Amino acid sequence: MRLRQDAPPDTHLEARPPWRCALLLALPAAAAAFLVALGLARLEAPVPEAAVASLAALLTLAVALPLAWRLARAQRHLADSEQRYRSLFAQSGVAIWEQDFSALRARMAEIAGGAAPYGEPTRLRARLLACPELVEECAVLVRVLDVNEAALRLVRCADRARLLTTPAQFFTAATRATFRDFLIALAEGRPGFRGETTLRAADGAIRDVLVEVGFPAAGHCRDRILVGLVDITESREAARAAEQAQAQLAHVARVATLGELSASIAHEINQPLAALSFNGDAALRWLARDPPELAEVRDCLADMVAEAQRAKAIVQRLRGMAARHAPERAWLDLNRVVAEAAALLRREIAEQEMALDLYLAPGPLPLLADRVQIQQVVVNLLVNAMQASRAAMPAGAGQKLLVLSTEGGEEIGFTVADRGVGLSEAAASEIFRAFYTTRPDGMGMGLSICRSIVEAHDGRIAGAPREGGGAVFSVAFPARQPPAGPAPEAAAPAARQRVAG
Repeated sequence: MRLRQDAPPDTHLEARPPWRCALLLALPAAAAAFLVALGLARLEAPVPEAAVASLAALLTLAVALPLAWRLARAQRHLADSEQRYRSLFAQSGVAIWEQDFSALRARMAEIAGGAAPYGEPTRLRARLLACPELVEECAVLVRVLDVNEAALRLVRCADRARLLTTPAQFFTAATRATFRDFLIALAEGRPGFRGETTLRAADGAIRDVLVEVGFPAAGHCRDRILVGLVDITESREAARAAEQAQAQLAHVARVATLGELSASIAHEINQPLAALSFNGDAALRWLARDPPELAEVRDCLADMVAEAQRAKAIVQRLRGMAARHAPERAWLDLNRVVAEAAALLRREIAEQEMALDLYLAPGPLPLLADRVQIQQVVVNLLVNAMQASRAAMPAGAGQKLLVLSTEGGEEIGFTVADRGVGLSEAAASEIFRAFYTTRPDGMGMGLSICRSIVEAHDGRIAGAPREGGGAVFSVAFPARQPPAGPAPEAAAPAARQRVAG
């Protein structure tokens, strides 16, 4: 049934109430019976026969009238239903495309090499993935039967006739991939399909859309399908703007953290520079001997190269933390990311008379993430742990121990534990809210940014009191395996490392 919003209503049925329709339908039957009785009377038929004919006429009227009543009501309900669906189609804010898949059905069966209606789903999937041109060929076979006003607005086209051809004219590369998944869902007999994609409007603009399709039930014809499209372009643009603002805020927080650690950073860089100077002086003294001690000079030069590489690595880590760039996700080893972040704070931890025990889970922990952002979370949690421990135990009260550990399994993640001031129940439910802080000089943005970063990576972060005093913060991500290819470089396995102290 085609739903044409411009089709005229059925005024013939709407103009008459059901009782009049029933009467109009019953009267012809009663009249026919009456004429039969009248004919018998004119032929001077015996009285019993005339009586029987009259009785038959009455019975016919008695049976025909309820049946006609029910038929009239059914027709009226059908007309109301058609009008209701016609109004929904025309006035809906969702772009609705009524499409004909009859020509496509036969081609899908040919591609899949199986029985009708759509062939063997597994073979269809393999063929469509291996031959992208088949997806384009299938798209051209789809015919648009009707569209509503929302569809015209979506593609920014006032000419309805232009849309009543094939939807392939509005496809992008992303649309073709979504259409391929749609065909697979149709062949597999799923009840519907939902996905996000893009389409190219008539003016060339790219629109983000949500595709929603409900397939007819099994056993019914699936040649005509209603495809609903919801324009989500503005919400996507708002989300992208929010991500950019979040990235800028995270960059400011990283720079602020590095500013707080400037003394420790200067010391970290000074160490390899001092070693370079020492080895350079030593090499000169070995060369000044007669004869020169070339073996010793060679050792000094090797040490200088190693120290230069160490200084380079420190500077690269600092530049990565301070640089302003868009998030770039790649497959990383969480163990290595955590170990590198802890190394940045080694000197600061030692100067605060603290020790950091680092426990790395065995084997690499693959994570698809932005390295700088994950390291920012680790550094922020460690700095918070140092500040909480310093507030709970004044200088000279003995060494304070921090624990940083990674974990694998169904989820991968890391934990930071301290023996600081701890968390109250009220604070545990508020600490990740923006601008909430328990420190007089705090801004209340660090943990809020950490939560945004973790959740953007499909993870979760939580804080809780630690048994025996202090607090423990845990971060977890879904465990996933990288696609076939080089595995992320793993950190050196170790049951326990004393990073500082």
